[in-house]
This record gives sequence, C-alpha cells and structure tokens, in this order.
Amino acid sequence: MIEAAKRTAEVRYAIRDIVLEAKKVEATGKKVLYLNIGDPIAYDWETPKHMIEAVSRAMRDGHNGYADSMGVLEGRSAVAAMMNSEGIEYVKPDDVILTSGASEGITMALGAILERGTNVLTPSPGYPQYTGLVNYYEADMNPYYLDEDNGWIPDLSDIEKRINDKTRAIILINPNNPTGSVADRETVKGLVEIAERHNLIILSDEIYHKLIFEGEFTSPAEYAGKAPVHCVRRSFQKLVRARLALRLDGILRSGKPHTRHP
Repeated sequence: MIEAAKRTAEVRYAIRDIVLEAKKVEATGKKVLYLNIGDPIAYDWETPKHMIEAVSRAMRDGHNGYADSMGVLEGRSAVAAMMNSEGIEYVKPDDVILTSGASEGITMALGAILERGTNVLTPSPGYPQYTGLVNYYEADMNPYYLDEDNGWIPDLSDIEKRINDKTRAIILINPNNPTGSVADRETVKGLVEIAERHNLIILSDEIYHKLIFEGEFTSPAEYAGKAPVHCVRRSFQKLVRARLALRLDGILRSGKPHTRHP
C-alpha cells in the first residue's frame, strides 16, 4: 500500500469537501443545487460567442503550442495596462505572470514564501484554499479575525499583535470572500504600513474588485512604494464573462524595484 504524504493529512478545502456530503444526499434521490463554486455555465449562462470564436481562430492559426512560461506578452501587457489605468503606473509586463486559474496563482505565491515552521496571517472568515495550502506547505496557521460588528473589516491593531519572527506575509482578501466586505482606504493604507514596519509581503486577493455593491475598492499596490514586496493577484475569470468556461488569471508583483525581493 502506498501511503499519502503526511503533509496532506490536514489539507481541507471546504467548498469542495462539501461535495462528498452532497453526493450522499443526491444518492437518496433528492435534487441538489451545487452553489459551492461559482459556475454560471451550470445555470444557463453562455460564454460570449466572440470569445469562443477568438479561441477557435487562434487555434486554427497555430497559436496552440507552448506559451512563454510567464504567459504571452500580449496578455501580460494587457494586465499591466489595466493596472496602469487604475493609477498603479509602475507595473510593467515583466511584473505579470499569467496562470491557469486563480488556484495556480495562489499556490505559486504561497509556495514561494512558506517553509515549515513559518506562518502567514490569513483572514477569518476567508477563502478556504489559503488555509489548505498553508497546511500543505507545512507552515502554521496564524488567523486574524474580521470584526462582524464593524462590517467585517480587518482590525489593524489585532493584525499587528499577531505578527512574530516566523511571519512571512499578510493575506488580504478584498473584497472579502465570503463576507463581501470592502476594506476602506485607510485600512488598506494602514495594512501596507504594518507590512513595511515588519518587512512582510502582502498577498492581495482582488478577485471581486469589479463586483462591489457598497464602498470603494482600494488596492494596496497603490501604496506599494512603502512596502518590501506586494504580490497582487487579479482574477480575470471573475472580471469578464470569460469566466463562463474560459479561465485566465494573473499574478503580479508590485512595489518600487528597490523594495522587491529577487
């Protein structure tokens, strides 16, 4: 019998683990609506025809081989241009990596900074993949709690108290998944200042930054000149209707060049 690596024992992924229980219910004859993941295709949405045609045309024209390891330059340039248009002018195409879905980007970012015995500050409640990966990389959980009485906004003083000599990064999910809360500008700026004081990376998960019902979105990349490194991730599958069957995400580093780690 081949045993799984011990590091997998504590890996959990709530939004997918629940499917196992749902299948048991479904086996009894009950109808189950799977809303645990965002999959509009399952509920009568369609991928826009012009996007399907663009993919088909690219394949017919022979653009279906291996791409640059960082992603095609045209795509990376588009990501940089988007960031530039939002006032984050120093981001260049070489700062961008295109990934196959958001999960790959998260895995790469955490894998680059976590080692056994280190920890990363993760929001609670938050997206379960982060906690699963922290365990997978044999690092330690260091959750900071969002204040329900204050609109689920991060408490900066609480975050700073939780930092120790093993802390490598602060994860900010903004807008937050699952609460939908949007951190205000002062909170985001304050978080960058904490990162600067403690020489930490901020991993800013901004998947829903175009899907806001209340408040105004602020990226920590706007203040990245103060912090050692900011690794800001944008999920294009959530921003455009390419989400409907086509998956493309970007992970990028921000911060003035002299503040970046190699």
